[in-house]
Order: sequence, then C-alpha cells, then structure tokens
Amino acid sequence: MSGIVAGYDAVLLPTYHLGEGYPAVILEAYAAGVPVVATNWLSLPEMVEDGVRGFLVPVRSPEKIREAVGRLSADERLYESMRGKALEYVESFSERAIIGNILVPLVERTLR
Repeated sequence: MSGIVAGYDAVLLPTYHLGEGYPAVILEAYAAGVPVVATNWLSLPEMVEDGVRGFLVPVRSPEKIREAVGRLSADERLYESMRGKALEYVESFSERAIIGNILVPLVERTLR
C-alpha cells in the first residue's frame, strides 16, 4: 500500500469514529514521506504532531481541512520539512530500531 500512498501529496483522515485507535494508514503515509491531515480526535494527536508531520483539524470541519491542505500546497519549505519529520518518526518503528532500542537492552539486562 505504501507504493500507492507515495504517489499522494497528503493523506486526509477526517475521522470521528468512536472506535478509532492508532490507524496504520498514518504510519504508511509517514513511511512514504507523506504528511497527514487528521482530526484532533482520540489518539490521533499522539501520531500527528500538529505543524510537524501534518496538521490536526477540528472534527467535522471541512474548512479547516481545506486550510491545512492549502498551507501544505502553498509552502514548499513547510511541506518538505513535514515529509522529513514523517520519515524520521516512522524510523522509530523500523525493525532496526525495535531490535536496537528494545530487544538488545532487554537481552543485555537478562544476561546480567
């Protein structure tokens, strides 16, 4: 799916679903270097840092979505910064990061 997402300029996630958790599509977008515009809803602010990797907008606010998309398209420097921050963020979920930052210290503690 990230191959498809890589062709996008942004991913829009205007959800207000009560069962919304941590949508994998956000990580897929970040892995492709694509900023996300999402609602400020439940756990989404934990993944989408407003103004850093994308924008958070109020629920049921199409005008704010339009504004966020407009900012992304009007400011190339901001857009490129968000792309870089998205790629940095998703790196913390990579196999290398998980092995190096979680498993290796766990094994080292166990062997002591």
